[in-house]
Amino acid sequence: MANGLRGGTVVSRMLKDQKPINISGMDFRFDPRTGKAEAVSGNGQFGLCFDDWGNRFVCSNRNPVRHVVIEDRYLKANPDVTVPAVMHDVAAWGEQSRIFPISRAWTTSNLHAGQFTAACGVYIYRGDLLPAEFKGNAFTCDPTGNLIHREIMQPAGPTFTSKSAYEGKEFLASPDEWFRPVNMELGPDGALYIVDMYRCVIEHPDFVPDELKRRPDQRLGDDRGRIWRIVPKDADPTRQRGSVRLGASNNEDLLALLAHPNAWQRETAQRLVLERQRLAIAPRLRDMAKNSKEPQARARSLWLLAGLNSLEKHELIAAMDDQSTDVRRQSILLAEMLPGDEEVKNGVMRCRDVNDAAVRFLANLVSRSVTLRNHSNDVEDPWMRASIRLALDRQHAAWTFASLVGNRADSAPRSNGQLELIGELAEIGHAERIGTNATALTVARDVLLGFPRSEVGLVALAGALRGSTKLAGDTGFSADDWSAIQAKLLTLANDRTLALDQRRSAVSLLAYVPNSTAAIARLTARDQDQALRLAAVVALGRQSAIPEWLPLLGSFASDTPPVRRAIIDGLLARPERIKLLLDAVEAGKIKATELEPPQVKRLVEHRDAAIKERAAKLLASAVPADRAQALADYQPVLKMAGDAKRGQAIFEKNCSACHRIAGIGVNVTPDISDSRTKKLDQLLGDILQPNRAIDNNYLGYVVRLQDGTIATGILTTETATSITLKQQGGKEAVIARSEIDELRSSGQSLMPEGLERTIPPPDMADLLSFIKARRYPDGRTPLSPDP
Repeated sequence: MANGLRGGTVVSRMLKDQKPINISGMDFRFDPRTGKAEAVSGNGQFGLCFDDWGNRFVCSNRNPVRHVVIEDRYLKANPDVTVPAVMHDVAAWGEQSRIFPISRAWTTSNLHAGQFTAACGVYIYRGDLLPAEFKGNAFTCDPTGNLIHREIMQPAGPTFTSKSAYEGKEFLASPDEWFRPVNMELGPDGALYIVDMYRCVIEHPDFVPDELKRRPDQRLGDDRGRIWRIVPKDADPTRQRGSVRLGASNNEDLLALLAHPNAWQRETAQRLVLERQRLAIAPRLRDMAKNSKEPQARARSLWLLAGLNSLEKHELIAAMDDQSTDVRRQSILLAEMLPGDEEVKNGVMRCRDVNDAAVRFLANLVSRSVTLRNHSNDVEDPWMRASIRLALDRQHAAWTFASLVGNRADSAPRSNGQLELIGELAEIGHAERIGTNATALTVARDVLLGFPRSEVGLVALAGALRGSTKLAGDTGFSADDWSAIQAKLLTLANDRTLALDQRRSAVSLLAYVPNSTAAIARLTARDQDQALRLAAVVALGRQSAIPEWLPLLGSFASDTPPVRRAIIDGLLARPERIKLLLDAVEAGKIKATELEPPQVKRLVEHRDAAIKERAAKLLASAVPADRAQALADYQPVLKMAGDAKRGQAIFEKNCSACHRIAGIGVNVTPDISDSRTKKLDQLLGDILQPNRAIDNNYLGYVVRLQDGTIATGILTTETATSITLKQQGGKEAVIARSEIDELRSSGQSLMPEGLERTIPPPDMADLLSFIKARRYPDGRTPLSPDP
């Protein structure tokens, strides 16, 4: 079941004792025989399908084809590992996508013209009536564009990549503006069937501009619909199968259909055999699983034997050596039904060396072990790297880490993938012993201090210290160890012959080193490279320092906006430093209006009563006034003649951390650059009353970590073991659930209230003029006024 992006809780009516299932950020599945249900990786909007080998694909408005690469059960099996994503966009998506309507296709946002805006009904063609080159292709509907798009997919490691099947045109496009394809299915004849919603208007009611809500044609077509059947132009009519009724077929005839080239016959036959539960056909299935020429028949026979509780261990192990890599993958999945059998596990482990990345990927996840000796390039693929991490417990992660690091005399450069994996494995296995007296953490220390390649030591120790910090563990390092580490990091940070990324990594790593506050503070000096200085301010924020922030506050007024933002974030990160910030506001070193509204909100709603009370007094001028009154006060702005050029500077200062227009800023929250369907009063209302209509996908979240620090942003991804926050400036933070003390939604948009405090009426007129530079000018409906 595709979730639909809105989360929720699922309750089983078949199993009264089953706990409610939270499907936030997930999709969902249930067993119709038992009623057992669970959340699964996802999530999709409208459209969910499988290819011939059980790979699951979903889509959402702007994402035409997404492959679910890692199922949630593998994440739950290793909670030490955080994975930032479980789905892969097979086809170009969002602003990178291209579609070519031949109708007067009209999108609410002109920035979305020629792109997917309503992708739905994704389908992998698995029939035999369309030409052979269509087999395995992905098709996606876009009812806004009155078309169906076709992508040619190719395997790419554990997932897929694709390209558009045509240049400048579509598989199916219509000039009929009522043609609204939304879903597809395969028929028993092998034809592709299309569900056509057949509506005059396709728009989400929450986002229809006010001036278009009165259009007379909104409901036209809601009593109609069409189904189209797609066949080759030159199809032989005598070949078309017409009505197919398999319910009366005998078992032998059904088994023969397991090798049919059309998926409808294969799946229907398989279902009917499974429903009948006739154990007498088991010998015939065994023969097919071993001797059928068709891989599909061999694989489906294995699954049917399992469904009849008749699959024998030796048959499963034999299938792991099948000449078809697809059959091998099915045998590995079936092996999950026998988790404790050593022979079966050994068979899965042999598949780790198969010359097929998709097989190795699944074998890693199911066997919970890996081998890199014959397939060292696997570490360059992020999905393969994720399977390696998920396959390893802490001890094996430490051993694999040591083998990748090598010895101190090894001066060979490491690839990006090797470096990534070294850091990730050090984080998992930091406390595990590699030798008699050595742990991954001490090996990382030795590598940093004695390895010729500084990048290896930096990523190794950074990963190991991250792991140690997560578990609040004692590193066991002596004062001399820490002193040597600090000296080495300072040498690297100040070495101008090194790449800037390495120097910045050295600065960031100092945050974990005790008694490094003074050293980090020196790196925040204004004569440093700004990238290094920013890294140093962030590192200082991880320390419990207080006095070292005073020089930064003293030079605050003359610092650049990124540094000022980092300073305020650092002061807000720990309660004991908030007093410094409030002192600076009281002393006039920082104006109340220099704090961004979300920062003001955090202070005036702080859990500490003393901080809350003091902030409310000091920041009163920055606390938003009543929203209705603010909007009323700004009504004269609508009659002012604004200057778009001046408005650009105002946008850059106040809005660019979360919005992007004309190449300025980043899009963290919804794209506002296209305003042609919004009038000036709507835009003014959106700015002054941002919480009057919020898309749930853009609600702000506040995360309190175990170490007392706070992270805020939009919750974009959830897995069993981690969450991902999208933050101001376009940054993303992946946070392990084990690090979280409290996660809560603010119930409000990330867009702050109270911008009128920093944008007076003349500036607001300029800002509106800039935003409205490209707009839908006269409120005309995109279709003819004639109903």
